[in-house]
Amino acid sequence: MSETKFYTVIELAEKVGVPRTTINDWLGKYSTYIDYAMQGKRRVYSENTLQILLNVSKMREGGMSSFDIEKKLAETCAVHPEPEPETPAAAPEPSSAEPASGEGLVPVTNQNDSEAYALIAQQQTEEITNLLGERFRDILSKMDSMEDKAHKNAVRAWFFFALTTILIILLCIGGYFAWQFAHDMEQASLRKDHSIEELQTNTAKLQEHSANLTTQMQDLLNEIPEQKKAFDKALQENKANYEKRHEAELAAEREKFAAEQLVKLKEMETLNLKIQNAEQQKAAKEQEIKALNAQIQNAEQQKIAQEKEMKALRDEMKKQQAADKKQQEAILKEIAELRKQAESARNERKEMSREPVKKPVTSPEKPNNAAQK
Repeated sequence: MSETKFYTVIELAEKVGVPRTTINDWLGKYSTYIDYAMQGKRRVYSENTLQILLNVSKMREGGMSSFDIEKKLAETCAVHPEPEPETPAAAPEPSSAEPASGEGLVPVTNQNDSEAYALIAQQQTEEITNLLGERFRDILSKMDSMEDKAHKNAVRAWFFFALTTILIILLCIGGYFAWQFAHDMEQASLRKDHSIEELQTNTAKLQEHSANLTTQMQDLLNEIPEQKKAFDKALQENKANYEKRHEAELAAEREKFAAEQLVKLKEMETLNLKIQNAEQQKAAKEQEIKALNAQIQNAEQQKIAQEKEMKALRDEMKKQQAADKKQQEAILKEIAELRKQAESARNERKEMSREPVKKPVTSPEKPNNAAQK
């Protein structure tokens, strides 16, 4: 057995210091100069291949193009034909007397075994693809459920928002009508005050007129005894001379005086009735004013209660919107995390589709090398 050391793609990536996908690209692009062998069902590469990849890495870091690199490799490296795949049945058992790390390397010479190897690789690829597909379906199902939940939460938030908006509009309309009612009550109160002022003015005028009439009546009553004395004196003086001639005139004067007194008494009674009616109207107006004041106070209390309810509804709506916003942000974060996981899974699938199917080969004499592989 050859003592040449062989490397896997992962070990080549660690030695060269570039990603595994880059190593796969270089192995495919410069496969003419790559020396490799089949170890079980995977390729392993020699020390010469590692040196070529190190030179390619240095040349790329130096700014050389792919054409220049290939030209340089053609000048310095030998062209290697691709070996046929190894027959699994012909692979020898690992022996404790073989210390080399590249043991079990046997070239394949049978075309049927190559087709069996391709079939096994295809089956393993299909199994990996199915596993990845199931994982993608699980992730998509979770994303769909999260989006469904987010949609339901958004619909619920919009419903509460619309309901709160309708309630606020109704409260605004009620407040407007309450304000209109209070305004009407205020206008009615102003009209009542104006009517009361007019009534008070008319009452004052009537009282003044009544006082004048009372004064006039008192003056007349005070003048009656004097007039009676003068009349009796004149009557006594002229009784004898004018008794027959003035008897009719005296009776007429008495009737006239009585009629005048009766008219004045009737005027006084009419004035007293007017004063009583005015006082009654004043009392009724005062009762109406008290009732209007009570209605205005009730309207103000209702307005204050409605303002408190509107404030409570606004606070509740703000709290609900803040809670919905936090919930939506949490859901969006979960969706973004799931999308990242899906993207990572897609990248893994792409990398696995580029990398050939490999099966680690372990050696009982070299446990450290087998674990590293």
